[in-house]
Amino acid sequence: MGTRVGPAEAGHYLTGTGRATDTGVMSHAVRTAGMGVIYFFACYIALSIDVTNGAASIWPASGLLLGVLLLCPDRAVPSVILGTLIGGVAANLTVGFEATTSIGYTCINIGEGLTARWLVRRYWPDAPRLTHPTNGLALIACGLAAACAGALVAGAVAHFTSDADWVRVAAIWAGSDGAGIVIVTPVIVATAAVIGEIPSPLPRWRVVEAVILLAVTVAASNELYLSAHPSFMDQVANTLVTLPLVAWAAIRFEAVGAAWAIFVVNAFCIWGTATGRGPLFDVAPQSVVNMIMQARVSVTGIVALSLGTAVGAARRLAAVHRRLALELQSAVDVERTRLSHELHDDVAQRLAALKMQLQLDARCPDAGSPASSASSVAIVDDLLVNVRSLSHSLRPAPFDSGQLLPALTALARTESNRSGLSVVVDSRAAEWSIPHDVELACYRVVREALTNVAKHARASHVAVSLSCHTDRLTFSVVDDGRGFDVGPTTRQAVRDGHLGLVGMRERVGHVGGTLTVSSTPGAGTTITCLVPLGASA
Repeated sequence: MGTRVGPAEAGHYLTGTGRATDTGVMSHAVRTAGMGVIYFFACYIALSIDVTNGAASIWPASGLLLGVLLLCPDRAVPSVILGTLIGGVAANLTVGFEATTSIGYTCINIGEGLTARWLVRRYWPDAPRLTHPTNGLALIACGLAAACAGALVAGAVAHFTSDADWVRVAAIWAGSDGAGIVIVTPVIVATAAVIGEIPSPLPRWRVVEAVILLAVTVAASNELYLSAHPSFMDQVANTLVTLPLVAWAAIRFEAVGAAWAIFVVNAFCIWGTATGRGPLFDVAPQSVVNMIMQARVSVTGIVALSLGTAVGAARRLAAVHRRLALELQSAVDVERTRLSHELHDDVAQRLAALKMQLQLDARCPDAGSPASSASSVAIVDDLLVNVRSLSHSLRPAPFDSGQLLPALTALARTESNRSGLSVVVDSRAAEWSIPHDVELACYRVVREALTNVAKHARASHVAVSLSCHTDRLTFSVVDDGRGFDVGPTTRQAVRDGHLGLVGMRERVGHVGGTLTVSSTPGAGTTITCLVPLGASA
C-alpha cells in the first residue's frame, strides 16, 4: 500500500536531501582542496631541489599519494585523485613544465598510486598495518613495482615528447619514486596505525625520550649532511652516526619510530645532496651522487622498517604468550576446583554413606538383609560410574589414537544439537596413519572454530573437511556467516583478552603446521590448517 506525500512533506524531504547533498559536496571539496595543497608542496619541493632530464632525483609525492590512498575509503578516492591532479599539474606548471607534459606526468603518478593500492589490497591487504616485517617488505615491494611500471611509461613519454634518453629518464623516475615511497608511505600508515592505540595520558618519560631522540637525530643529521667533510673516509664513517639513532627509534618505538627516524635522516640527506653539501658530493658527479643517495635512502629505510616491525611483532607475541600462560593457569585452577568439588560433594559423601552402612551391618550381623546389601551395591555402582567419568575428564585426549574421524563426527553432532548449526564432516583421511598429537591438535582447532562460529558468525551451515596425503594433513572449517575483517578483529580480540584464534594458531604451530584465516565481511569465513606429517615428534 502506497503512502501519499503532501506538498509540505515533499518540501521537507527535498530539503533534507539537499542538506545531505550539500554536506557530501562540501566534504568532497574539502578533501580535494586539502590533498591538492599538500600534494602541490610535496611536488614543488622536489622539483625545486633538482630536476635531471625532466625527472626529479627524489619524489616524496609518490609516497604521500600511496599512503593516503591506502588509508582512505573507496568513496574518498575520487576526491584524492582530483586533488592530486590539481596539485601535481600546478606544481609542474610553476617550475616551467608545459601543460601537456605536466598533465601527463601527473597522470602517470596517479596511475602508480592506484596500481600500488590495488596490488596491496589484492595480494597483501594486511601490509599497511605493519605488524610484521613481511608487511613492511610487501608494502614497499608493491610500491616499487608500481613505480617501475610508471617509470617505463614516463621514459617513453619523455622520449617521444622531448627526445630524451628514455632509459635514463626511466631509471631516474623509478629511483626517485621508489625512494619517496620508502621514506613517506611508512610514516603515514604507521602513524595512522598507532593513533588509536596511544594511551591517555601519555607516559611522561616516553614523551621525554621521544623529544630527546628527535633532537639528537636532527643534530646528527644536520652535522652529517649539511656540513663540509674533509675526506672520503670521513664521509663514509660519518654516515654510521645515524645508525644507532635509527636503531634506538626502531627498538623503543617500533615501526612508527623507525619510520619517523628514517624520514628525518633522509630529509637531511636529500637536502644536503641536492644543495651540494652532503656526503660524496665533491668526489663523484651529480648523477652518481643522486643514484647513491637514492640507494642509501631505500636501503636504510627498508632495513629500519624491518627492524621496527620485527620488534613490534616480538613484543605483541610475547604479550600474547603471557596472556595464554595466564589463561592456561586459570583453566587449570578452575579444573582443579571442579574436581575438588566433585570428589567432596559426590564421591566422598557416597563413600561416607557406604561406610555407615557397612558399620551398621558389622554391628548387627543378624539384622543384615538383602535390601541392605542391594543398597551397598548400588552405592558402589554409582561410585564406579562417577570415578570413570572423572577419569575420562582427566585424560589429555578426548579419543583414542586413530579415532579422529569418529570424534569429529560426534563433535559435529553435539554442536548441531546445541547451537542449531548444520555441520557436515567430509574426510578423506581414514586410510592414513596420523600421529596422535596431530590428531589432537586438529580436533581441538575444529572444536574452537565451531565454538567461534556458533558464538559470533551468525551462520547456518558449517563444512569441516579433512584430507591426508603422504606428507601432509590438511583440514579446514568453512562457514556461511557474516565474516569479519581479520586484522583489526584479531588485534581487538587480543586487547580484550579473547585469544581463541591466537590459541588455534599456537596449537597448530606446536605440531609444525600453519593456520590461515580468510574472511570477508558478508561472505563467510574459511580457516585452513596445513600440518606436515612427521614434523611433530
